[in-house]
Amino acid sequence: MGLNFSSMLAGASAEKPKTVLVPPMFERDLKARSRMVKSSYDYLFAKPSLRWLFEDYMGSGLNTVLLFAPAVDPRISVKAKLGAGQAGMMSLRYQPFGLAEPLCFVDIKASPRSPGDVTLRACAFSTDTGLGSFATLPLAKHVSGKRAEVGVRYSSPIFTAGTVLQPATNKLSHLWLCGRHEGMTLGVQLRPDLPVHDLQGGVQQAVAAAGSSSSSSSSVAAGDVAGWLRGVSSVALSYSPEGRTRAGQHSFTASMEMQEGQNFIISFFQHMAAVRQVFNPLEKDDVIGITNYIDVGIQLHVPLAAAATAAAVDGKGAAGATPFSSSSSSSGDDALAGLRLAASWQVNKNVYLKGRLGGDGVALMAAFKSWFQPSVAFAAAVERSFVTGKMRTGLTVQVENFGRLRYERSREALAHGRILTQRHEATDAELAMAEGDRPLVGRRAADEDFNMPEAASTAYL
Repeated sequence: MGLNFSSMLAGASAEKPKTVLVPPMFERDLKARSRMVKSSYDYLFAKPSLRWLFEDYMGSGLNTVLLFAPAVDPRISVKAKLGAGQAGMMSLRYQPFGLAEPLCFVDIKASPRSPGDVTLRACAFSTDTGLGSFATLPLAKHVSGKRAEVGVRYSSPIFTAGTVLQPATNKLSHLWLCGRHEGMTLGVQLRPDLPVHDLQGGVQQAVAAAGSSSSSSSSVAAGDVAGWLRGVSSVALSYSPEGRTRAGQHSFTASMEMQEGQNFIISFFQHMAAVRQVFNPLEKDDVIGITNYIDVGIQLHVPLAAAATAAAVDGKGAAGATPFSSSSSSSGDDALAGLRLAASWQVNKNVYLKGRLGGDGVALMAAFKSWFQPSVAFAAAVERSFVTGKMRTGLTVQVENFGRLRYERSREALAHGRILTQRHEATDAELAMAEGDRPLVGRRAADEDFNMPEAASTAYL
């Protein structure tokens, strides 16, 4: 029997490092891929995050979502939504630069919900110059009634401006201007619907149509123009701490918005990656915790017009919303007056819970995801209306095989005598320590990023 000199020199084996499980986030990075064909104003101030928190997986009835991209050529992707009857849509998309630049694309969307609802969209954006152009072209506008729109934009990480025109009517549809400085973001958006060739005459006609007493004269009073301008413009201001994860989110965003002189909206959204203890006897002894992802959203919607207030009292929204319509949308046109709260909790890589309170009811949702190839998620939701007392249920099935996986790791920091949990992305070292499909994180892992590199344009406004 020989002696193992290497063991004698090395001594006893070192204790395994304590580790923390870091599951992938329940949602792959597929959101906001089409934001460059729309106004930047609608994608700032945590609007998408709040909309997804209030709405995702909360639909009624049976819904199926399919997201596929062939592994041999990820430049092609397809998204389809199926529902009862003719509810649903399908989008076929081509990205000439692949995953390196997802905001340059051509796609065609179609839906059987309304006749002629077929639209071709195209977007081109240069990260070198910050200039971009886009177009939304209905292929059967004589049937669907939708009009073609084209737009130009300038975007950078701190500033964006752009406009959307309707060539058929030669009208100015949207105009936006937004900027960011040291965590503060300020944005203005106008929807004037005016002829481009005669803006002054268009303003006079618009003021006259609004019932201004002096609009019949050849000159329009400044007060009349200001009143009309207030009715077609939205202004928003938000604060988010500087620095974002590669998912594009801030740790929190607090915002307020005056929406076309009709609604005042105050919003707060926070995302947290927190570590909790593991109470699973099947886990190994070196696993001492697991990262959970928690989102919290609060939104107060106050109507400023008498008509909107009366509609809210009658239980109807500005657009005739019913107790189970899309009143949870972050858009002021769809939301009911009042305070809404929502929170989501990803327990592990498989289980995702969500609750919503306010507006027109209370809703709960539970989802389970199986991370195969493709991945399959099942979500069941139940909602009770405060207005009618009725219950509704929904089941969503989502099948996907593409999109970036995202990981985040919390970091403990001592401040004011308390341990605070801050957002922090997982690292290369964490990925190297992975077992199966569950990365294990060392307590002293380096604070570096292991998520796949994002396209430069994702940081642009």
